[in-house]
Amino acid sequence: MHTPKTPALLSTLVVALASLSAAPVMAANPQEPQPQQPQAQQGAAAVDDATLATLLKTKIAADPTVSAMAINVEISQGVVQLNGVAKNAEERTRVEQLARSVSGVKDVRNNIEVRG
Repeated sequence: MHTPKTPALLSTLVVALASLSAAPVMAANPQEPQPQQPQAQQGAAAVDDATLATLLKTKIAADPTVSAMAINVEISQGVVQLNGVAKNAEERTRVEQLARSVSGVKDVRNNIEVRG
């Protein structure tokens, strides 16, 4: 009874496996244009930057020596740009220290002005 079903099942299985194994080969063909790859890489960077920004803004808001409302944080490809106004040099320095303490931050550009 099982013999008639075995060839049909086997041929179905072979066709399914062949189609699965061909898919990665077609996708990896270097001659085919792949315009979505750079967008995917940009998306991944954007997510990382957004995460870094959230972590840094949380640290700034939690620090009682810093006025979080006066500081603007922008991050692009792991590079933090700090803008805004600090009430003194210590606050400016503290914000930069907080930025550098976030894991994943590659560099910090501190453009915070001191106005006291």
